[in-house]
Amino acid sequence: MRSFIFVRTERTDIDQYADKVENVRQAFDRYLDNYPRKTARTKTGLMGPVGKILSEAKSGKWDAESLTGYALNIHLMSPNAKGFISEEGRKALSEGVRELMDLLSEVESPAVQDKLLDRIDYGLYAMRRFKGMEYMEEIKRRYAKFLEERYESVDDLNDKWGLRKRELLEEFSQAPYPSRNRYEKANDEEKAAIDAFRQSQGLEPEEIDPEEGEEL
Repeated sequence: MRSFIFVRTERTDIDQYADKVENVRQAFDRYLDNYPRKTARTKTGLMGPVGKILSEAKSGKWDAESLTGYALNIHLMSPNAKGFISEEGRKALSEGVRELMDLLSEVESPAVQDKLLDRIDYGLYAMRRFKGMEYMEEIKRRYAKFLEERYESVDDLNDKWGLRKRELLEEFSQAPYPSRNRYEKANDEEKAAIDAFRQSQGLEPEEIDPEEGEEL
């Protein structure tokens, strides 16, 4: 009867890297705070250049400086960025890439590297998605307050916007979110209200529109 040979393998406790994973997330989160796309429908649009950074990081062809340059090029080529990145954004991007590459250099196992990258990726995605939701909720609150100051009453708004019976508002807070999609469907008065709101807040249409996630 053949005897079985048991091979003992050491498992890497990836929780030991939790602090470093969190440092990477926080740096990239600060960078994305300075990225023109605040919210998006897709994960790709929401993560911006960071998604590309994470997919390229373990390829072996980049060091921290060259990978930062790669990401910076993606950022500047984005139509919404208009060729600009703030000083805070530059620092956070560089820090995130450096921390990421330092972390991966400590880990020899490709399987463990993949797990760490997944933790960074989906942990950061959750942070950005929750921030995006909070951002949209804040825009909607500010828009309701703006409309309350612009119109004499909700009935006044309903009349001037030409809303049909099933669309009639009972409160200003029920006003449709001022997205570009809504703008295209609106009458001239509602378009004027959306334009005035954007101007009063110093916002470009893409900064408040949740429906057009930028694809990289």
